[in-house]
Amino acid sequence: MFTRGEFEIACKSLAENATIDNPQLKGWTWREHPEYGGLGYLERSSTTTCRSQSTETEEFLEELCEEDAATLDTPSTNFIRIWQSIAYNVSFQMPVFYLSVYTNEGTPFSLPHIVDRTSLLLFRPRRDDGDGGDFEVSKYAIQVPGATMPLVSQGEHPTLGTPCYYLHPCETQGALAELVEADGRTKDDKKAGENTRKLELWLLLVGNAVDLRV
Repeated sequence: MFTRGEFEIACKSLAENATIDNPQLKGWTWREHPEYGGLGYLERSSTTTCRSQSTETEEFLEELCEEDAATLDTPSTNFIRIWQSIAYNVSFQMPVFYLSVYTNEGTPFSLPHIVDRTSLLLFRPRRDDGDGGDFEVSKYAIQVPGATMPLVSQGEHPTLGTPCYYLHPCETQGALAELVEADGRTKDDKKAGENTRKLELWLLLVGNAVDLRV
């Protein structure tokens, strides 16, 4: 669906318009690899307060805060940092969404503590009846029953080499092709505008599984 060049053009266009009033599209910054060309990616980050909805997560946060406070001169708080990235996958010729969540002191959250355990609800798979929670969460993956591949897995960011969670691209290929076919705005006279619109449609698909408003 995207060549590497088309991906870069679309990402740079999105980054140039990062102040637009759409929470899914705003705030992105284009980053180049410090040494090698063709490995650029988008990223954005935010800081928010973690308001736990479960006793387990409250205890988890308290333990983290105690550990972090022991190594700091100032008391720790329940602020968390959310880092998101979009990088190119050569095998699927598609963008891939990456995510990491940390305490304010840099301690990473495990996947079970990200999923449905805090008020963030970053990942949001849904059953056909509209209720959430019909998915299996392990330390390293989110699996939708009956699916051949995990919805979310742990892996390395292709440019940074850092561990993070990513949304598997296999399910988005066919869905994006259908959206592009149905969307008249992708039939732009300018190739750059067509690629940017495809990236916007891809983000709409990602938004069905990940809350991009955070």
